Amino acid sequence: MTPDTYLTPRDAARYLRCSTSTLAKLRVAGGAIRFTRIGKAIRYRRADLDEYMASQLVASTSETPPKDEAHATPKETLSRRSGPTERSVR
Repeated sequence: MTPDTYLTPRDAARYLRCSTSTLAKLRVAGGAIRFTRIGKAIRYRRADLDEYMASQLVASTSETPPKDEAHATPKETLSRRSGPTERSVR
């Protein structure tokens, strides 16, 4: 498998040892892992998966990966983009 090998979401999830749901959430949040859309098909380059994993490296459990928009978790990214909720207004 070369760095330019394209993987389906299922194969990418196996490669990263995560769920396809996690990859879908990262796609919705945007910016975390680059992907290509061919019609309705989603493909990931292995090199982009490796780059994402390298960006998440930490030296200890007290350290957290970068929290910029490009590497934020789906929940953090979505909460930053959405306005006040009905609950927060009360």
